Amino acid sequence: MAFASVLGRGILNTIIALALSWWPWYTRLIYIQTTSVKSSAYVDSARIIGLSPIVIMFKHIFPNVITPVATQATLDIGSAILEASALSFLGVGVPPTNTRMGFAHRRRMAVYKQSMVGFVVPWFSYTYSCARL
Repeated sequence: MAFASVLGRGILNTIIALALSWWPWYTRLIYIQTTSVKSSAYVDSARIIGLSPIVIMFKHIFPNVITPVATQATLDIGSAILEASALSFLGVGVPPTNTRMGFAHRRRMAVYKQSMVGFVVPWFSYTYSCARL
């Protein structure tokens, strides 16, 4: 939220704020996968037969590192949607001219406060949106 409040409102600023807050996890994942693959026997074999480090990196290491990163990114899409809508709900994310889930729920908050159903509706909409991915 600190990144979003410093950058201001807007779709691009919300994306940048989410990327800034999520990059340490992806950096750690890439580092761990790279060190794991780099110590594999087939990388040592490629080094022994004389392949250049660039070829080893792009033919042996990169394809094995990108798969877990792509899988993690796919699993994190739902959380990114929830965080973006939470920023919009708090008034820091996307401006009200662009209708997003967080702003739509904020606008209907008076209706939600009147009945218990009001607490269930946002939960179902977020769950449905994230489950569709």
